[in-house]
Parts: sequence; C-alpha cells; structure tokens
Amino acid sequence: EKVKDKFPEPESFESAMSKLEEVLRKLESGQVSLEGSLEVYSEAKFLAGWCYKKLSSIQGELKKLGLDENGGFSLEEFPSLD
Repeated sequence: EKVKDKFPEPESFESAMSKLEEVLRKLESGQVSLEGSLEVYSEAKFLAGWCYKKLSSIQGELKKLGLDENGGFSLEEFPSLD
C-alpha cells in the first residue's frame, strides 16, 4: 500500500502543519507502542513531504519587498528551499 493512499490528502497547508504538529506530539509523548510509532512516523514523513512540495511549488511566485540603492522599492526572489 502506498503512503499517499494510506493517509488522506491535507485540505490546506495550514491543516497539514496542524496535523504534523499533532503527530509529532504523539511521537514525543512516548506513549505510543513501537508499532504505533512506526505508523505515526510514516504519517509525519508524508505530511512533511506534502508541505515541502507545496512550498516548493509556490516558491517562484513569492517575492520579498526590498529597497534598491535609489531608495525605491524592488521585488527580490526568496532563497531556494534546496
């Protein structure tokens, strides 16, 4: 069974981050069995990868407002995620 078939597609980046935080709290609690930890880890890995892909796909669309040497405004690229 593929990981993406095992876990539902997040509705949004914010919901994915919220779920990722919840999953990480479960792992950190130490109250999950070894088998359960592997399942939770797989979900965390899926969510982190989904968020990374989402950020990568919009990276080229994001610009940072800055000042040029003449005191005017300029748009600058954000640094790459890689």
